[in-house]
Amino acid sequence: MFYSDVINLVPYEILKNFNMARVTLAASEELVDELDSEAKRRGITLYSLTNTSLASMVQLLKLGKPPETLAALVKYIELSEALRLIPVTDWFIENLISELYKANKEKLFELCEKTGDQLATFLTGYAPTLEELMKTFDTVKHILPLKSLYMKESDGGFIITILGSGFNLESTECSAIIAKKVFESYGLKINEVKPNAGGVIVLKGNYSEHADASMQAT
Repeated sequence: MFYSDVINLVPYEILKNFNMARVTLAASEELVDELDSEAKRRGITLYSLTNTSLASMVQLLKLGKPPETLAALVKYIELSEALRLIPVTDWFIENLISELYKANKEKLFELCEKTGDQLATFLTGYAPTLEELMKTFDTVKHILPLKSLYMKESDGGFIITILGSGFNLESTECSAIIAKKVFESYGLKINEVKPNAGGVIVLKGNYSEHADASMQAT
């Protein structure tokens, strides 16, 4: 009997064989059922799929990354494909924005606004509520250049602080325009935008009638 057969008989445990020594790894029945279903769909053994999955996690852990990074990568792949993201270095983006800023600041900010509109349209469809948006960020934050994004109550309104949105002031200003567009698409009224060199953005505002009520007490 193969160990893949044993797993099918005992779905709440994953049994593996390393150098003829049996190691038992506990897992939820639902998770094992999903693994088994995926293995069959791909025409591979459950043993092979389990080994590949665990090997990927071990590689991440050896890099010093938290286990949550794997979920973040899955979500990032999903978002990258939907938004057709192209990987480029931050150095290239920073310098490109700086040159555009010098050549035609108004045109640059127009492009930033259009980018904000496009991103807002996608995000409100992907994460319909502000609460879902913040949860999505919490999932992918391990692999984003953004260090943090948090929102707090202030004088009947709110303050949103974003850290790590750029290095120079020009790129941070562009990021601030995009951020304003995104949060306004969730019904928030942004009254003040403060971009600072070093990638720090502070947005201040009030809740509109259409704002997500679940986020008005964070």
